Amino acid sequence: MDPSATQAWLLLGQARLDANVAMGAEQAALKTLEQEPKNGRARMLLASVYLVQTHGETDAARLLRLREKAAAELKRYLEVEPKGTFAEEARQLLAGP
Repeated sequence: MDPSATQAWLLLGQARLDANVAMGAEQAALKTLEQEPKNGRARMLLASVYLVQTHGETDAARLLRLREKAAAELKRYLEVEPKGTFAEEARQLLAGP
């Protein structure tokens, strides 16, 4: 595993999310996790991708799947980094509005 390649995938995913290219961001986050399954930042990126996709979604079944996928990634993040940089944000997102 090349740490620089893992970092590159993570940065590409963040850039794609920032550019509203959710599918590309998801692919990059998944590639990061293939190389480093305990990468908390990639878990948060993936959760963010799923949450962004819920905006404006009108299909109730798809909306539920996206929310479930986001929640699963947030929980995985907290398993890996319970006191990590994004731990409080992950807890708040899981708690809901």
